[in-house]
Amino acid sequence: MLKLKEYRINAGLKQTEVAKILNISQASYSCYEIGKFDIPSKSLVELANLYNVSVDKLLGRTKNYNVNTGLTDKQIALIKRIESVDDRVCDKVNIYLDGLLDK
Repeated sequence: MLKLKEYRINAGLKQTEVAKILNISQASYSCYEIGKFDIPSKSLVELANLYNVSVDKLLGRTKNYNVNTGLTDKQIALIKRIESVDDRVCDKVNIYLDGLLDK
């Protein structure tokens, strides 16, 4: 799912402003936002730079830990759990792991 509209709104920009940056019409940009037109790779990179995010994030892609990571299913499950906690809990987990690993 494209996240173009979300990033544009959060940046306080109008479609016409983003279209001007990309040197396209507002109508073409609108079609990008709703997924009617494929976005050229050059424009994807420009948009990612504009919003200071990766192209993957801009496109709404989720993390895929199963591809070439070498992690086991248990390690992946642990990472997914850790992603949902705040820094305070991460600090506690790190202290616990240090004790388990005798560091």
